[in-house]
Amino acid sequence: MTKIFISFLLLACSSLVFASEALVDTDWIAKNLNDKNLLMVDLRSKDYFEYAHIKGSTFTDYSKWRVVNDKGITGMLPTQGHIEQLLSQMGATPDHHIVLIPSGESASDMASAARIYWTLEQIGHKKKSILNGGIIAYANAKLPLERGPNATESTDYEIKTMKFNQIDADAIQKNSRMNIIDVRSKAEHLGIYQGAPDEHAGTIPGSQSLPYDWFTQNGSGRLVSNKNMQVLMGTLNIDNSLPTVVYCHTGHRASLSWFVLHELLGNEKAILYDGSTREWATRQDLPVDQLIAFQH
Repeated sequence: MTKIFISFLLLACSSLVFASEALVDTDWIAKNLNDKNLLMVDLRSKDYFEYAHIKGSTFTDYSKWRVVNDKGITGMLPTQGHIEQLLSQMGATPDHHIVLIPSGESASDMASAARIYWTLEQIGHKKKSILNGGIIAYANAKLPLERGPNATESTDYEIKTMKFNQIDADAIQKNSRMNIIDVRSKAEHLGIYQGAPDEHAGTIPGSQSLPYDWFTQNGSGRLVSNKNMQVLMGTLNIDNSLPTVVYCHTGHRASLSWFVLHELLGNEKAILYDGSTREWATRQDLPVDQLIAFQH
């Protein structure tokens, strides 16, 4: 019995280490800065990157990580070839530990990192992390920066397997046994604001509201503690035996909520609805709950 208990503790500890690696801090970066298998990827604009960036980091254009799919829905997961090209351009290989570096200015910046992280999850890239607080936290820690253009040599990244369309509007409509979390603002959830002129204002029926930026400190690029994440999740009526679908307008903000639930809180049944209301709210055959009946 003692040996079993010790084995359980070792397994639990190793699981915690793996889970915590999804979100790293500046101390972790400082300790691993010279690791040849580390690839730090800056998500800011090219101009900001060239002005100052973490020593040895590379650059990628976030806007190219989301595309219009064959149904005309914007902000969707790119094709395998498209992702391979992006990864090759930034000098990545399947063996690299990719650390995504947002600016750290806002929750939206963190969502950009979470979105690319989610994309890396879809292609089975194993070693990946996000720098909590982004480059602002790094600069405040007085760690080495450098100037100049991207000097990383391109590679030939090959994706072995890739996940597509984990869930879409039809699947959500047909399956009532799931938790659905609307991570947009309260005004969007209630139907006061509409996402776009061609969209119905309101929320997917049965959705619970938990804005994505509540997982950050005052809307910044630094996440709250895991304990506070659990407190926030405790405000919802969630059945953990069922899938938990998170959505927003285009799948950007929901990426951060998915990252918190799936990677930091260990909910393996958390699913990002990529199409979000950009798919759902434009369809005439799908119901939308407008909780406050504003006229648009």
